[in-house]
Amino acid sequence: MRKLLKFIKDFYDFTPSQSRGFIVFIMLLLIAWGSIFCYQHFTKPQIQFSSTKLDSLLFVHTAKTPETTFYQKKKPTIKRSFQAKHEKKIVTPVVISINTADTTAFKQIRGIGSAYSKRIVKFRDGLHTFHSIAQLNEVFGLQDFDFQTSNVKIELDSLHQPWIDINTMDYNTLRSHPYINSKQAGQIVNYREKVKPFEHKTDLLKIYSIDSTHYQKIEPYLLELGKTQNND
Repeated sequence: MRKLLKFIKDFYDFTPSQSRGFIVFIMLLLIAWGSIFCYQHFTKPQIQFSSTKLDSLLFVHTAKTPETTFYQKKKPTIKRSFQAKHEKKIVTPVVISINTADTTAFKQIRGIGSAYSKRIVKFRDGLHTFHSIAQLNEVFGLQDFDFQTSNVKIELDSLHQPWIDINTMDYNTLRSHPYINSKQAGQIVNYREKVKPFEHKTDLLKIYSIDSTHYQKIEPYLLELGKTQNND
C-alpha cells in the first residue's frame, strides 16, 4: 500500500492525503461497477400474475387442446364469441319521407343543417307536395347535393295530388306556386277572362311565357279541367 501511495504521489505529484483519497475513490468506483454487474447477471426479475391473468392463461391453454373435453364443450361458445366480435354490424338507415318530414327530420341528412332544412320545407309547402325526389335538388343551394348516397334513405310517398285549376284560381294563388311567376299568373288570368276559358290543361302552352319545358314542370300540379281537387 505504501509503495502504491508513493507511486501515486510521485506520478501525479499528490500529497499523502490526496493519494489516499484517490485510492479510496478508485475502490468505490470498482465496488459500484461490481454491484451493477452482479445485479444484472445474477438477479432475475420476478414475474407476478394476478389470479385473473392466471385463470385466463389456463383457459387459453386448455381451450387450445382439441383432445380435451373442456375444449369440445367450449368450442361453440368460443366460435360464436369470435364471430360476434368480428362481424360487421348492419345499421338500418333512417327513412325520411320527403312529403311529411319536418325540419328536424331533414337535418338527419349529413350535410343538411337548419338553413337548408327550412328551405326544403318552405319549397315543399309552396308546391304543396313533391312528386319526385329529384325536386329536392331544385332547392336553392342544393343543386349538386347527392341525396341518393346520403346516410339516410329518401322515400317518396303517394301523397302528391294535382291541385291547380287554371280556370278558377285567382292571381295570388297562382303566383304562390314556385313554378308560376307573377308575369305568368297574370297572363293566365288575362287569357281566360279576355279570350276564353281553358278547355284543356295543355292550353297553358298558349301562354307565350310558358314553353314546353316549363309546362312539363307545372303539369304534375295541374288539375284536369272540369275536375276539382278531392279534399276528403
